[in-house]
Amino acid sequence: MPLLVAPLVAFALGTLLALGPRGPLVARDQRLALVAAGWLAALCVFPAIAYGAATEPAWSIAYVADGGRVPAILMVAAAALASACLVAGLQSGLALLRAPVERRAALSVAPLLAAAVAVTFHADRLGVVGTHLAFVRASERGLVPLTSSRFGAVLAAHDVLLVVACVLVYRVISRLGEPGPAELRPRFGRPRLGVQAAPPPPR
Repeated sequence: MPLLVAPLVAFALGTLLALGPRGPLVARDQRLALVAAGWLAALCVFPAIAYGAATEPAWSIAYVADGGRVPAILMVAAAALASACLVAGLQSGLALLRAPVERRAALSVAPLLAAAVAVTFHADRLGVVGTHLAFVRASERGLVPLTSSRFGAVLAAHDVLLVVACVLVYRVISRLGEPGPAELRPRFGRPRLGVQAAPPPPR
C-alpha cells in the first residue's frame, strides 16, 4: 500500500468496521472493538504499509521526492502513524452510531474517494518500481513494471491478507451491541423444556 494514500485507506477501513454494530456499544464492548482494531492495525495494516515504505521508499511516496535519502526509521514511523488511522476511523464511526446511515456511509466514502483520486492521478508513477533517479531519467533498465515484479507480488499478498483480516474483525465487531442470551425473552405459546406445567386447580 503506498504511504501516500495509506492514512486515507486506513481511516476508511476503520469507519467501515464501525458499520458492524447494530446499536450503541457499552463501555466494555467499545473497548473490545478498539482492541480488535488495534491488533488489526498492528498485525495487518502496518506490515502492508511498512513493507513498501522500507523496501521501495521512492515508490511508496509516488516519486514526489527521493525516498532513498529519507531515513528508514522515519518511513517506518510514518507507516505506524498511518496504520493508527484505522483506530481513529473506528472511533469516529462509533461516535456516529446514532447518526443516519447516509452520514455514516459518507464518513467511509469520502476518504476512499480521495485515495482513489490520488492513485488515479499517480497511476503512471505507481505502475513502475525503481529508484527515484531511475524514474527521473525514465530509465527502462532501472524501472520494472509493478505487476511483474516480486515487490508487486508481495504487496498483492499483503492486500489479500488484509482483506481477510478485515472481514474477520468485522464479523467480531458486528456481534457487539446485541442483547445477550440472558436478555432474550421467551416467545409466548412455546413451552420451556424441562419445566413441567402446573397441575390444574381442584374443582
